[in-house]
Amino acid sequence: MTKSEVENVLQSVGPPIEEFATSNLTSNGPDEGMFLAILKASLLKSYEFTLLCAQTSRGDHSFFLVPALRGICEDLIDIAFIGCLAPSDRDSVIEALLKLQCHSLCEKQYAFFQTFRPFQPVFDIRDQSEADGAHAVLSSIAKRTGHWTYSKSKPMQSAKFRADKAGLLSFYNFYYAFTSEAVHFSPHGLVRLGWGKTTGGKRNPSRVSFSTKNFEAYYNDVIRLYGLV
Repeated sequence: MTKSEVENVLQSVGPPIEEFATSNLTSNGPDEGMFLAILKASLLKSYEFTLLCAQTSRGDHSFFLVPALRGICEDLIDIAFIGCLAPSDRDSVIEALLKLQCHSLCEKQYAFFQTFRPFQPVFDIRDQSEADGAHAVLSSIAKRTGHWTYSKSKPMQSAKFRADKAGLLSFYNFYYAFTSEAVHFSPHGLVRLGWGKTTGGKRNPSRVSFSTKNFEAYYNDVIRLYGLV
């Protein structure tokens, strides 16, 4: 398919995806449950990313879109992993993870501002009861279902474990690995940004210029192809 054909197909499926990706909120959250709400959010995120990639041309800084693909990979792995649970347990796990992530971010914010801007008002997170309750929920579900082994330091085990449990180990070993290079320190990823001309029959150039644009064609193909997959 040509670039324009792919874009047309994606735009044609946009309206039903956008209609599906809505939630009715109640005082207790989405009335269909937190897991389905997260699934809808992830679907729309993936769709919008894929549409953006289809509309992106070489020279549009595709390199900087690759980290977003890593996040979509992790969404797929974790939603598949949690989706193996009973509906009520899925919602409970998502709610517990939301509380833990919120608490952790508030702790980090509190520590940062205490060091660099102590007069800055921030959320008071000294009350650990909500976080402790979330840990208890995850521990209980893990023990009852045997789906994973809970620990306070790693409540959901590793991403590789979750991918394997969800039948996505091959996906993890390829997708997750190459997209992780875009978000972690990578000598391999950095050094290959240096391109130059060879002279005098030499195998390697004597002088290179570093730029993300040197690999622009490659990264443009990566996001357009693997965004669709």
